[in-house]
Amino acid sequence: MTGLAAELRLAPFAHTTAIQVIPTDLANETLRWMESEAPWSLRVAEFYEQWELHLEPSDLPRSLLPLLAPPIVDDLKRAMLGPISDEDLELTEVTAHKLVAGQTIRIHNDYVEGYESHRLLVQLNRGWSDAQGGLLMLFGSARADDVRRLVRPLHASALAFKISANSFHAVSSIQSGERFTLVYSFKTCNHVLSATNDARIPWLLDGVPLRLPLAVGHGWLSGRISSPPLQLRSDLEARGFRFRGDGTGSAALVDAAAGWIRTEPTLEVIAATVVLDVHLLIADPGYDTSHSEPRWRSTIFVSIPERSDSVGALRLAESIIHEAMHLHLTNAEAFAPLVKDFQGQMASPWRMEPRSYQGVAHALFVFTCLAAFFRRIMKVGTIEDSVRRHVRTRLGEIRDEVAHLDFPQLIGGLTERGATMVSHWLQSASARDSS
Repeated sequence: MTGLAAELRLAPFAHTTAIQVIPTDLANETLRWMESEAPWSLRVAEFYEQWELHLEPSDLPRSLLPLLAPPIVDDLKRAMLGPISDEDLELTEVTAHKLVAGQTIRIHNDYVEGYESHRLLVQLNRGWSDAQGGLLMLFGSARADDVRRLVRPLHASALAFKISANSFHAVSSIQSGERFTLVYSFKTCNHVLSATNDARIPWLLDGVPLRLPLAVGHGWLSGRISSPPLQLRSDLEARGFRFRGDGTGSAALVDAAAGWIRTEPTLEVIAATVVLDVHLLIADPGYDTSHSEPRWRSTIFVSIPERSDSVGALRLAESIIHEAMHLHLTNAEAFAPLVKDFQGQMASPWRMEPRSYQGVAHALFVFTCLAAFFRRIMKVGTIEDSVRRHVRTRLGEIRDEVAHLDFPQLIGGLTERGATMVSHWLQSASARDSS
């Protein structure tokens, strides 16, 4: 599964898709067993008719046991469910479904309060074509005419989603052939301290597909620090930037910063996706400097704080998140244009001089993400008093800065979609911390 990626979408409800999520040999062997040996039982319910079986280790051929083993289950959970939930999930059951010609699954949402919270579907089919039917349909409501997305049941592909009252889906009628699916069901563990409402996480931009790695290694950040290319360095030095070098002596602080970012898993995976190169700057004592530009779509520049404690690590994490979110929004604008007036300028709470509408919108997004990140830090079970004070100070500063934003003027330079997104960011960034 190394190197594969999951695509995240929030509409019509939070879900991820990916291709080739289990090894080819295992997928083919499972399909062969399902076609010829599996002990299927017909199940008829109110909204569907299908063939089913529960997968138990005692009933499976030895060659198929990896389907239920931790390496594959954990990888699937991390890759497919990690981007849509930071909850601690446990596997409740694995079943298999078979649909044959004439069978269909009508609109339903799988939601039963107190039961499974997440579902992951792995498709196993032999050269499936659209003419055979069996398309997975995602709906914006319970209405049959409200189809928002069609997903082909490609062999060894997967779709995962968080079960809710709004997770309406169905499978179109089978016209020919046999359509097989592995269904992994998960539930939220009782000891989870808090659950994130993904629709309110600002860095998950509605309608913007994300290509996410299967996993983020604990050393992802330190492994991306390097010296800048000569031309890039010369360009920025001519503009007053000073470079530190290769990061010698700062490894512990970098790892600690990565640990803070890991507090919010979806934020971490996005940052690790967009930031491939980190070049270190020199800043004056007591100050942090960071920088990125759209022309360098995977590169950020950050300074190392002069203090090496938890607050220093959190300051470094803020710089990394700040620039990663700039890059992230730049990439997202290819799918969801925010700005209609690229010439106009306005006063910015974050700059002494006027700034473009796009620049102000970017700044608001970045500080909205940081405010959400800081609020998440405040919910960590035990944090040092110095960290708590620092976070409260930063949240107050962000609220004060946002309060000085001329929102009506900003809206005037944005697209309708941009105005909607900025409205949500303003509301989130202005929220007061209750911790």
